[in-house]
Amino acid sequence: MNIRSFAPGGLIALGTNQHIELEWVAAAFSCTYSVQRSSTPDRRFQTIAKGLTVNRFVDKNVLPGKLYYYTVTEERAGKQSQPAFPQQAMAGLPAGWLQKDVGSLKCGKRFLKENILV
Repeated sequence: MNIRSFAPGGLIALGTNQHIELEWVAAAFSCTYSVQRSSTPDRRFQTIAKGLTVNRFVDKNVLPGKLYYYTVTEERAGKQSQPAFPQQAMAGLPAGWLQKDVGSLKCGKRFLKENILV
């Protein structure tokens, strides 16, 4: 059976205080994945993980406040797919910033202050 390898879809990058979490739509057939990252907008990607058998990855090697760009490829039967549509994410706040510097977050007509809707 000749199964084509397509670019992974639905790539999501979510920044937390300490790391960046990636997740994407799993392939219908058995394959492995590679994650690529760039720290510049020109997207000169470097592979940071390969041979993954699950559709998620946590990048713990990030600097707070730095924007990173990610893509994912899948490999099946020795053939690599086209890369997923790139996504960007940042872990934490830029150096010198504190949550109090950002202020209250407005959610619709309500405000979020210290994790409590007011």
